[in-house]
Amino acid sequence: MGYARRWIHRHPYVYAVYKSDKFRLATSPFRIFPNFAIIGAQKSGTTSLYDFVTRHPNIASARKKEIHFFSSSLYGFGRMWYRSNFPTRISRYYYKKNGKKLLVGEATPYYLFHPLVPERMKRVLPDIKLIAILRNPVDRTYSHYNFALRQNRESLSFEEALDAEGDRMGGHRERIIQDPNFDDFEFKTHSYLSRSIYVDQLSHWFKHYDRSRFLIVSSEDLAMDPQRILDQIFDFLGVPPYNVDDLRDLNVYEYSNMSESTRKFLTDYFEPHNQRLFRLLGTSFDW
Repeated sequence: MGYARRWIHRHPYVYAVYKSDKFRLATSPFRIFPNFAIIGAQKSGTTSLYDFVTRHPNIASARKKEIHFFSSSLYGFGRMWYRSNFPTRISRYYYKKNGKKLLVGEATPYYLFHPLVPERMKRVLPDIKLIAILRNPVDRTYSHYNFALRQNRESLSFEEALDAEGDRMGGHRERIIQDPNFDDFEFKTHSYLSRSIYVDQLSHWFKHYDRSRFLIVSSEDLAMDPQRILDQIFDFLGVPPYNVDDLRDLNVYEYSNMSESTRKFLTDYFEPHNQRLFRLLGTSFDW
């Protein structure tokens, strides 16, 4: 029995999924870790951005966009399972042989918000580059709510859900830190306001990674001039410039307009948090 198979049989978490994907797990030792990750924010255009970025000829996609390795029980599967989601070293070798660079990345929007991810990721990927795309928090919050409605995970009105968030989320962040196996359904699903306070999330990430490892863009800028944002990202990742065709947004859904009174409430609510964010980043967005 080869090294990879011996390793798989010694790890019960991995063996549970071994039968469904023997080849990837067996070849995990010969695969590469990602060079970059799009870490969020949810409902800010991560799907479109990942699609655009991975069309670059020097950038490969992961097995699927959202792996959730660092933000779920999949973390117990270990590094070998995580690496099974990416291309082989042979792929990178052939690129290098032809004088080219091969990068690979993943995109899991929950990473930005989950309190355990930065520390976990730093252990496994200390040199990774991180991309965050942020959306006007008022619009992101409402989009998040409507997403929960479509998934049948919300029964309250938008205003009722905002009022209930404190009770729904109370103490969950601390419980997740204390017990990584704690059911984080409420934390993940009903965190409408909390996920839109980007300054708290990024401040936590900056404790684990140097600021130079981050590129932070806005979804509004991506919608207005996608190629300009992609140029910034390709430069950040160290790959040659590349013009991407057909830059249409993905995962676009229509829903009813927010009431003006609720919009004003949210605008006022997020204003001090946005100002803290702009001071942290040394730049501002048109929100």
